[in-house]
Amino acid sequence: MKDQIKQIARDAGADLVGITTKDYLSDNQCADPTYYLPTAESVIGFAVALDKEIVREFLGKKNGAAQEKMSRLEGETYHKIERIGEALKKFLESKGYEAVNCEANMDYRRVKRKNANQTIDQMKKLVELIENDPNNPFIELIKSRDKLYDSDLTPKLSHRYVAVACGIGRLGWSGNLITPEYGALVYLGSVITNAKLDPDPPLKENPCNHCKICTTVCQGQLVDSKESQSVKVGETEETIGKKHALSKCVLSCGGFTGQSRFKEWGTWSPWRVDIPKEDSEADKVLNQTLKEFLLAGGLRAQNVLRLSMDTQLGFGKSIKAVDDFRVYCAFCQLVCGASEEIRRENRELIRASGVVEMDDSGKIMIKK
Repeated sequence: MKDQIKQIARDAGADLVGITTKDYLSDNQCADPTYYLPTAESVIGFAVALDKEIVREFLGKKNGAAQEKMSRLEGETYHKIERIGEALKKFLESKGYEAVNCEANMDYRRVKRKNANQTIDQMKKLVELIENDPNNPFIELIKSRDKLYDSDLTPKLSHRYVAVACGIGRLGWSGNLITPEYGALVYLGSVITNAKLDPDPPLKENPCNHCKICTTVCQGQLVDSKESQSVKVGETEETIGKKHALSKCVLSCGGFTGQSRFKEWGTWSPWRVDIPKEDSEADKVLNQTLKEFLLAGGLRAQNVLRLSMDTQLGFGKSIKAVDDFRVYCAFCQLVCGASEEIRRENRELIRASGVVEMDDSGKIMIKK
């Protein structure tokens, strides 16, 4: 049945597929499959590769359409991952087994989906109030709040850890999954089942050579270039760059600032916020930025709403249409091709890409 499962995944669009057991993952909180399925015995991990040319156009800001193409590619890939998972789930259930198609991203333990729609409705009403009734007392209440965002984003299941256990790849210095075939240019999915399947061995050699190019393209300074930390997935022990406050990543990859650490180039965000070096200050800056963006209304407020919707509702194809995805950064992942030569080429694309600015009418311009 193992070969049949892998073929079904490939036929549905997976480029890499592997299998692991619950025992290999159960010691890690982020990867314990019994959180999703108490009767879990095995996990099927799979990866879908990203189009390298679309990625390169995005990194180099080839033109205004490059961000639209990258955003659409992300949406199409996440929807494909959901379809692959559904195909595997359907097959396993036809054989009499239980199976769970795990959400591909934005599925956090602290978020209660049953309350999510109510939360988003409140956010939408707030944005409308700011536009149409700026003196409403409820807006004054928002101004007095110190915390608008909880950066505890512990996933229900780490697809990266599953992929390590399945032999698909290893964790790189950035913490992203690195595969021998595609580097970090993959998105991941997982299906949990109570079927007992023969596991694949983890990769012995890590494709990441710790070139640390990922740290040179991160405006948010999320990953340390010198200090490291250890992550253990089953018998596999990974050495990755020390992670700083996640708020730094939210500010950069969330599209709230296009520049901070590096001034010669930027992400695809037209806005500017200085991200503090000190971790203790990052949460404060993030929450202050969210408040300011909300109260500013317009496109800034819409960006806060988008972040809230993604965090609360996820990326499911019944929730988020392909055209609603928006990629601003992810440079630490997208720079990482399958060889150091490609990574260096991608870094030069970023360094020469210029910055994104917005005029008074809301029109986006690329300046090099």
